[in-house]
Amino acid sequence: MPKRRLIVLQNDQAWNDYLIEAFNDTPSTPEIVTSAAAAPPLIRQGNPDVVFANPSLLTAPLTAALRMHRTSNADFRVFRLGFSSAASASIYPFDDSFNEIPPSLYDFQKQLAHHLPLPDPIRLLIVDDEPGVGEIFQDYFDHRTQPTFIVETAKNGVEAEVEIQKQPPHVLILDIKMPERDGRELYRELRRRETAPPTIVFFDLVSSDEVLEIRKWGSPAFVEKGSRSSAMPEMAALIKKLTYFG
Repeated sequence: MPKRRLIVLQNDQAWNDYLIEAFNDTPSTPEIVTSAAAAPPLIRQGNPDVVFANPSLLTAPLTAALRMHRTSNADFRVFRLGFSSAASASIYPFDDSFNEIPPSLYDFQKQLAHHLPLPDPIRLLIVDDEPGVGEIFQDYFDHRTQPTFIVETAKNGVEAEVEIQKQPPHVLILDIKMPERDGRELYRELRRRETAPPTIVFFDLVSSDEVLEIRKWGSPAFVEKGSRSSAMPEMAALIKKLTYFG
């Protein structure tokens, strides 16, 4: 997926730091704008995909620029950050709103993904030498709707590369320690050829050196098996974010 352009119009450092961290596993790096005067040219000329905005910074020129961009791009999304008074709530028809305090990452990803223009179906490739891992994903995602999912599996990097060449998945869920060709080798080669899909490293008992080796080649999402983040609802929210933002 191509890199998306995100603009954050916010003078709250806590929110700005949070959003930079929330998208650090994607190539879509938020552009932080703290001055309302600087924002309208970015909206008019920069063709953003998503804007996060503090309603207190929405000036008339900025609101006009947002509305104009909406008319030319039906997939454009704008999310409110923080409280909006009743008088200002109608300034712009936000797609959704977040509270003044940043939520948990799972809640943020789930709420955000609900409003993104996602492909249907979303294709997943689960690469793991333990058959039960792929079965867990298939059991959960086979019955999802809006969007639907297609879940393919491979038991090592050799099989995975064949599947990726046939049809690249929207998201690759990759174990590290596998026979024949492990996840590090596959990810390194895909990144070298610039053909790596958005990737979740789904790991168990991986050393810090192995994580650092992977990070030399890219910034995939890391989810530890058995952790809270590995629960299927949390994985679904992360998958949707990566599908859209790359």
